[in-house]
Amino acid sequence: MELWNILREVGLENRMEILRMLRRKPATVSELRLNLRKAGVSKPYVTVSRYLENMKRGGLLSERDGKFYLSVAGRLFLSYADEMEEKLKVIGGFWEHLHHPIDYLPEEFIRRIDVLRHARVLTDQYSIILETLKGLEMAEEEVLVIAGTTISPEYVLASFKRSLDGIKEKIINDSSIVEQDKNVYLETIRKLGLRDWEIRKIKKNRRVRKYENLVLRVMVVDDRMAGISLPEAGRSEAIVPAFQSEDEEFIAWVKDIFRWYWERATPVEW
Repeated sequence: MELWNILREVGLENRMEILRMLRRKPATVSELRLNLRKAGVSKPYVTVSRYLENMKRGGLLSERDGKFYLSVAGRLFLSYADEMEEKLKVIGGFWEHLHHPIDYLPEEFIRRIDVLRHARVLTDQYSIILETLKGLEMAEEEVLVIAGTTISPEYVLASFKRSLDGIKEKIINDSSIVEQDKNVYLETIRKLGLRDWEIRKIKKNRRVRKYENLVLRVMVVDDRMAGISLPEAGRSEAIVPAFQSEDEEFIAWVKDIFRWYWERATPVEW
């Protein structure tokens, strides 16, 4: 039993409809032919019989006493087909924002991308920057960030102050802009006039790593809110579209993405 053979078989006319009919109730060839006719599909007896025999040979059906039943493989296939249909409906709702490739997102997270149904869409960069700063301000324990471009001085200033409050922050930067960010950190320290013990506290609470060729942006605030930006690769200046939600499933998905990158990123001393 091979997947491609199954897909080739059910991809032909009316096969999926027959499988769904048999999921509701086992049936004979004649009964299925009648049900198909009621659904607006008229096929000769011999054609319907051939459909069933082919799917039986493919492992999707079994037969007993002249009636055809879904096999375990058939039920499993339909279950996955229904799940995929639901995921495609979700993506269809965001198609104008996600028609570009997002190859930088590992396959395991693409399979869970239907969590976007819980999210609101942010379509302008001003809103995303504002929500990022608001998220940092609302943090009570920890903030997780993936930033593909140089972090703004405004964000660094706000995050340093939050670090002094005891907020933990993990941040992943693109390898190409690490040195630029170090300069921003040093300038912020100078502007704030920080003492040595304050600098040590910030460094302890604010851990930085680098990753090559970052595209997406991520922010997780405790377990209360998460946001993810999925721009088109090669457009480093863009941070849209972005999705934000307080839903637990969505937050867990974004947090898992962050962990995937964090585990593969290299620590940075600053």
